[in-house]
Amino acid sequence: MKTILMRHCVVGLILGFATAVSSCGSDTTAPGGGNNNTACTITLSGAATGSPACSDQTATWTSGDNVSVIGASSIGGASTLSATVTISGEPTTQTYNLSTGAHAFISVESGGARWHADGQSLGSWSLVITSVSPGPSSSSVKTYHLHGTLTATLEALSDNTSQVNLTVTF
Repeated sequence: MKTILMRHCVVGLILGFATAVSSCGSDTTAPGGGNNNTACTITLSGAATGSPACSDQTATWTSGDNVSVIGASSIGGASTLSATVTISGEPTTQTYNLSTGAHAFISVESGGARWHADGQSLGSWSLVITSVSPGPSSSSVKTYHLHGTLTATLEALSDNTSQVNLTVTF
């Protein structure tokens, strides 16, 4: 339990940084004209159900450690979601999971119960990126507009054996 809580704190810091850099609701114009917004939807099924509003969907790469952090969140309402996937290098169109070296921490809270997936000791997940386009950048930080799907099966942290199925489409 202590390891899970520590991971959650680190992920929260990473997601907080990524959310500050780019948000799903921003109006960003793509190079060459055109709108490059990345809207997202969230669907929960199983022990927690619903379609909470997607507050943020972000993708940020930093040159110092050559790592990209891809996140989505929904805060408020009946369910709260926090999902972060960390990959080596800049994002590309492909499927990411543990076998590709990616790491994730995904959490859903609803009605006082919590479910998590990290793909190692809890649940399973997969991130499929179907398109990548550049967003605002600096010399050491790049942001991206992504399209794709994050799917996960989250395990309960309580005594019960319930699961939550998550789909985030962006």
